[in-house]
Amino acid sequence: MAKDKKKRRRNDKAEVHFDVDATHLEKESWLDGAQPLQSIVFNFPHLGGATEEDVANNQKLLRDFFYSTRRYLHPTHGQALVSLRNTLFYNRWKIQEQAAASGFKLKRTEVFDASIYSGYEPQRTHPASFRGEPPSTTGAHYFIFALDKSVQVVDPRQRVPQDLKANELVCGSAVKKQQEQAKKKTTPPTKMSCQPCGLTFRDVKKYNGHMNSAKHAKKVKALKKKKH
Repeated sequence: MAKDKKKRRRNDKAEVHFDVDATHLEKESWLDGAQPLQSIVFNFPHLGGATEEDVANNQKLLRDFFYSTRRYLHPTHGQALVSLRNTLFYNRWKIQEQAAASGFKLKRTEVFDASIYSGYEPQRTHPASFRGEPPSTTGAHYFIFALDKSVQVVDPRQRVPQDLKANELVCGSAVKKQQEQAKKKTTPPTKMSCQPCGLTFRDVKKYNGHMNSAKHAKKVKALKKKKH
């Protein structure tokens, strides 16, 4: 499978790079002299964990990623895309605030469609530490941001927490306005289904709880055995 994918990339004249630090793209020599990019995509960033400290760490990850993309995006047509699951934990990252702190504004959101990525399969951050099935991407969204030229930003990777808080206060009103506009444009899914278990959910929290449950993992495992 991996060899087939690499072969397709070569046929499409695309380059594949591994171990790329999305928070310090300037360290990637293959980007030197590159033409301005139309899009830079970060699918499902997650450092792991579920504590308050983990929320803060993931917020920093987003801020650093957004700032890192600035010098490589097209000044007028460039956009940074981040896909996130629609759960309480991910919502606490407050992605719009992190983007604003790095000089970006929300353009729109779109439903994440895994089918556009050939052979895509969800993976856990630390698969060896958890035997259950990876979380589902159902209900996930793309957050699409553009450079905000109306604000001046300082590299968040060089700032102390107090400076970050001050910068977030400056961007606060703009973020709230973007959030209000996003709520108007985004309609979350009203019904989510687990095909292997034959269950339907209208509540995202209950759906995610089921998808991460031992009962669901056992059912999926049993179905895979039947196929083989």
